[in-house]
Amino acid sequence: MDNEEGRRLVQRFKDIRGYLGLDEGYMLYCWAKEGPGEGVIVELGSFMGRSTCWLAEGSRVANRGKVFACDNFRGYSEEQNWDTLPQFRANIEQAGLSDWVDVRVGTSENIGRSWQQSQRIRLLFIDADHSYEASRLDFITWFPYVEPGGIVAFHDIGYLLGCSRFYNDLLRFNPEIEEVGSVGSLRLVRLPSSGAHVPSLESITEELDRYQQLLEGDVLDVGGLIQLGTFRFEQMQLEGAERCYRRAMALSPSEPIRNNLALILVKSGKVDEAVSCYDGHTDPRWVNFQQGQALDEYSQAHYDRAEFWYRRILDVTPNSVLACNNLAVALGKQGKIKEAAEYYGRAISLDPGTTSLQVSAEMCYRQLVEQVPSAETFNNLAMVLVNQDRFEEAIGYYTKAIGLDPQRLDYHFNLASAYHRRGDYGQAEVCYRRALTMVTNSPVVWCRLGFVVGLQGRIDEALECFQRAIVLQPAAAGPSSDEVVVYLSHLRSRLQGQMGRIDAMLSR
Repeated sequence: MDNEEGRRLVQRFKDIRGYLGLDEGYMLYCWAKEGPGEGVIVELGSFMGRSTCWLAEGSRVANRGKVFACDNFRGYSEEQNWDTLPQFRANIEQAGLSDWVDVRVGTSENIGRSWQQSQRIRLLFIDADHSYEASRLDFITWFPYVEPGGIVAFHDIGYLLGCSRFYNDLLRFNPEIEEVGSVGSLRLVRLPSSGAHVPSLESITEELDRYQQLLEGDVLDVGGLIQLGTFRFEQMQLEGAERCYRRAMALSPSEPIRNNLALILVKSGKVDEAVSCYDGHTDPRWVNFQQGQALDEYSQAHYDRAEFWYRRILDVTPNSVLACNNLAVALGKQGKIKEAAEYYGRAISLDPGTTSLQVSAEMCYRQLVEQVPSAETFNNLAMVLVNQDRFEEAIGYYTKAIGLDPQRLDYHFNLASAYHRRGDYGQAEVCYRRALTMVTNSPVVWCRLGFVVGLQGRIDEALECFQRAIVLQPAAAGPSSDEVVVYLSHLRSRLQGQMGRIDAMLSR
């Protein structure tokens, strides 16, 4: 996003949970602010309020009509059973947009039936249940209230099969409908002044029958293969859907076809084959789709499938704490404890302050210690315990790690740090000096040793250690000289009577 206004809004709304991309949100904002017609905005499917905020801010800036946020706030499948309304309201209030949002709780169809004809809509955003039938019903119910020449926006086009098929059918049966905006999976169309013709289910069924006959005759083109494959997928005829998409890929390989084929394969339990569809595929535009699939499979306890999607997410966004954590859980549920421990470690390194991560990682590492009592597993469990200030337990596990692998410098260093943080500076000194017998040119160890020696009142020795760290720094990997300054400053604040001598070194 290359403008200041967009960057400012991204900072306001980026932490609201949702599947709308930031560029997609900005496009909604622009159309809410500057789009044609008079009336209000209706949003079908609001979840936590990310898209609602983009739309409402556009209306607020231009002083136009409110956004009517319509959602059951319970999800759209039997597996989803959460109440998102409290978080939705909190997000809207925190964004300062409560006066610009009118919440309607219920299904899109029921809310639409009670909508007043006089309340005209200038922009309709459809992002609720993404099945073909639900997308069609949402459009049938609401488009009569949209102003002639008004805008209808659809989300997840090209990513989710049902809504994508309806969108393509709508344009195919209505050549006078003009697509006026497109970014990511967001599509905006302008309705004609005379309304739109919604394809009947009977006509779609007849067309699919014709596609089936053409398929059997081996003369079906790519568009027909996708149409028939999507229909079969929605009917959970996975083998037939896979056959159609494989033929479509052979005729015209593209990312949307590859993406949907991978989805069909995962649903069929063919995770290894799905992986091959994604080899080298790191387009960030797919992340929102993958997050939705991962959450869906995860909530249904399909952990092998969730693993597939979370690994794809991490290919694109390797610093996602949520993906690392959820992948770790999915791996643990499958008994892949060692891999789970690895991803817990990654999550903690990215967000060391989150208590829940530390607790989950501890449980995983304890399982791993029972299964594979190695020096590495003892060390990793100890690190998690230190982060929870449970130093006694951590020291015990560090000691076990050293007992199994006494030559690992980092184990000795970690044990010294645990004593250091517990306030046992004498034991910390012993461990730091033991580490220095293994590698004498580590500025890190010399710096930390200087600090604990100084805290025991031996200032001459401490300053000598800091001097060694400074001398070694240019020739060895380790802390920057700033770290020496930080520890000297800490020492200065702890030992008021020695400030002059420490200041002399700090001024060098």
